[in-house]
Amino acid sequence: MINREVYLNDLLKYKDNDKIKLISGMRKSGKTTIVKEFVKELEKDKNNNIIYIECNTDCDLLKLKNNLEDSELPNLINKKIKINKNNYIIFDEIQDLYNWKFILPELLTQINANDKLNIDLYFIGINFKRLKDFFKLEYNLFEYNEITVLPLSFREFLELKYEFNKTNLNQANDKEKEEILLQILDKKTDFEIDKTRDYEAEFKEYVKYGSLPILFEYKNKRNILKNLIFGVYNTIFLQDIVKRNSIKNVLLLERIIKYTLLNLGNVTSSKNLCKYLKKDCKKTTPTTVLDYLKILEESKLFYSVHRYDIAKDKVLKTLPKYYIGDLGINNAIMGFNEDIGSNILENLVFLELLHRDCEIMIGKHNNHEINFVVKTPETRKYYQICKTIGDTENLCKKCESLELIKDNYEKIVLTLDKDVKKEWKGIKFINIIDFLLEEFE
Repeated sequence: MINREVYLNDLLKYKDNDKIKLISGMRKSGKTTIVKEFVKELEKDKNNNIIYIECNTDCDLLKLKNNLEDSELPNLINKKIKINKNNYIIFDEIQDLYNWKFILPELLTQINANDKLNIDLYFIGINFKRLKDFFKLEYNLFEYNEITVLPLSFREFLELKYEFNKTNLNQANDKEKEEILLQILDKKTDFEIDKTRDYEAEFKEYVKYGSLPILFEYKNKRNILKNLIFGVYNTIFLQDIVKRNSIKNVLLLERIIKYTLLNLGNVTSSKNLCKYLKKDCKKTTPTTVLDYLKILEESKLFYSVHRYDIAKDKVLKTLPKYYIGDLGINNAIMGFNEDIGSNILENLVFLELLHRDCEIMIGKHNNHEINFVVKTPETRKYYQICKTIGDTENLCKKCESLELIKDNYEKIVLTLDKDVKKEWKGIKFINIIDFLLEEFE
């Protein structure tokens, strides 16, 4: 089974713990597929009753777009609940549920009125800030477990590619494709990393088209992949950002997104962003810019990373860096350039570190910068990204920044160069593809 089992295991671990479960992540990152695999596990127990509500489609239980009134939904769900069963109620894409602020409290009121019911609640969505704020306001105690699903890591990308290449999808419809993906997630595969093989072609494909699982449904159809990725971005932009936040100045938002992509891997100043926008006669304020950037983060389109003063052991709240959640979406907006820039490599490493469940910060040591400081409860690592060691001037700066840190934590330079010496002055050199192929717990 590919490493998506990490998410499945978390769902099984949190099951029946009297807390609400939140499954968040970028649109098309694979949240629903993972939860449906979880449902298959639940269905193995005949004492389990699953109530699965697809909030963005018309189904037999939920027809909000047609004739179902808000007040009817809690009653309909209540009728599906069985007193002598373990009831698992799952709301898929909860942000698309019309008037959820009425529906959920009403449902919880009805559930709590019967102390004989065994209920476990799950919500799948992009972001749960509003839901969390609402429940904290309405209920003094709101306990939850949140699982954030990321697009595929490079190892996951290789394994899914390997399995789909063995499968004939040409005649499969959408439902059959989904079932094929579930079957792949549900079994042990014979895929293993071949340490003697060169994965450069797959690496370039991963960087170019990104890591959304939906891409595998269109193998050998590269001519439509660009349009597919751009379609995903348009849905995120229009549904998860513009519509959900009632944004009026769409043109301003588009320019902020473009600036952020141009500035990947560089510190972002709201004042400088305002100056950039002013050149296009789009006058705005730093407060508005920061509000828009926060909305972009809530959609999971971007992540912000704060700077960390290594000498003072202090997190700095100003001048963060921003990274995009999927490189394919970056390329769909900015153009599918075959050249892999240093900022793209930095973004790639950031996404991999996210998969490793670390605390990630940008290092500041006097006037020097460390690309990433990664902290776990047990240790710390410093990472510098240098596209090629042949760039002697840049490499010297990177190594000097690491040398000036006088602690004994691991210091690593990541590069695209294949034949690199393993260590120099206590600094390790690792090829980026080898780094992406590393196993981690």
